[in-house]
Amino acid sequence: MKIGRKSISNFGGILWLVLISLSTIAFQSCKKDKDDIEDEDLDQVWGGSERPFPIYTIDDATYIVKEDGTLWARGRIFSTSPGVNEAGYIQLESNVKKIANAHNAERLYVLRKDNSVWRSPVLPSDEKPEFVNQKATEKVADNVKDVVEGQYFAALLKYDGTVWALGKNSNGQFGLGTASDQELPLTQIASGVKQIAVGFNTIYLLKNDNSLWSAGDDNYGKLGYPTDGDQRTFGKVMEDVRIVRANGNNVMVIKKDRSAWSFGTNANGTQGIGVSPSGSIEPIYPHRIADQVKEVFPMGYTCFFLKENGTLWASGTNNYGQMGMATPDRSLIFIQIAENVTYMSAHNYNRHIVILQNDKYMMTGRNAFKEIQQSAIQKFTTFTEFEMP
Repeated sequence: MKIGRKSISNFGGILWLVLISLSTIAFQSCKKDKDDIEDEDLDQVWGGSERPFPIYTIDDATYIVKEDGTLWARGRIFSTSPGVNEAGYIQLESNVKKIANAHNAERLYVLRKDNSVWRSPVLPSDEKPEFVNQKATEKVADNVKDVVEGQYFAALLKYDGTVWALGKNSNGQFGLGTASDQELPLTQIASGVKQIAVGFNTIYLLKNDNSLWSAGDDNYGKLGYPTDGDQRTFGKVMEDVRIVRANGNNVMVIKKDRSAWSFGTNANGTQGIGVSPSGSIEPIYPHRIADQVKEVFPMGYTCFFLKENGTLWASGTNNYGQMGMATPDRSLIFIQIAENVTYMSAHNYNRHIVILQNDKYMMTGRNAFKEIQQSAIQKFTTFTEFEMP
C-alpha cells in the first residue's frame, strides 16, 4: 500500500495538534495542582493542620502551639500563675494542632492532632474567662479541618467540605433562615466549602467554586452587600476568591488575581480609605486595597496585609505601637511597617503582634499584661526579638 505525501502531511498535522492538546492539558493540570497546593498551604498557615506559624495573639494574651503539640500561654493572669516558667509561659494543653478563641469569648476550642475538636466549659457569668484551669474536656466533633469561634458560637469545617455550627444563632449567621439566642447543638449548615471565617455574629463560606457567601449581622457593611437587616440565609458576596479572613467587624479577602479587598467597620481607620473614622457607622462595602498580596490580617483595631515581596502594611490604630513604630497614633491609609516578613500572628482585637522576619520571631505592641515579654515594659514601639516557651 502506498502512502502519499499528503497523507503523511495530514498525519503529521494531526499528531502536532494532539501533542499541543496534551501539553495544554498537562500545563493546566500542573497549574491547578500548584494552586491547590498553595491553597492547602494557606489553610495550614492560618489555622488547620500542621500550622507552621503557631502563635495566636488574642486580646491580652499570647498562645503558642509547639511542634510537640503542647499549648502554652502568657499574658492575662497566665504569667503569674503557679507553674509558670522563667520566660513567663504556662502549659495549658497537649496534643494540639490549633486553637480558636474570640474577643470576650466564653470558651476555648482546641483542634487536636487526631482532627477532633474539643472545647472548655463555660465559666460562671460573674467570672472572666481566663482558661488557666479550663481544659478542653468536651468533645465536639471528629474529622475536622478547621475551627473558628465567634462571640457566642463556633463553626467547623470538616474534611468532606461540610460546615457545622453550634452555639447562639442570634443574628441568623448559621444561614438556616431563623435566629435564636438559645444554644443550638452541632448542626450542618453548608457543604462544598473549602474555607471558613467568622466575625462577631457573621459566618463566611468560601465554596469550592471560589465564590464567597455570608450570613448574619448586617452592621457596617460587613456582609459584603446591602441588606435591609440581618441576613438569615447565605448570600453571595463575590466570585474568584482565594482567601477570606474575618475578625470582629472587619473582613479582608484575596482574589485569585492576588488583589486584596476589605469591607466592614472603619471605626479605627482600618479600611485604609483615608477618611476620618468619625463616620464609622456608615457601611463600607468591598473595595480594592492592594495588589500582589500574599495574606491579609483583619484584627479589629488594626488591619494588615502582607505582600508577595515580603513587605507588611497596616492601617488603623497604633496607640500601643502595634505597627512597630512610636508614631503616628493612627493611620487612615495603609502604610508599610516592615520588610522581609514571612508571616504574622493575627487574631481578635489584640494590641500586640508577632511576626516572622528574617527567620526570627519579632514582637511589638502592648505588654501591660506581660503578653509578649516578662518585663515591666508596658509597650514596645519597635520590633524586638520574641522569646518562645
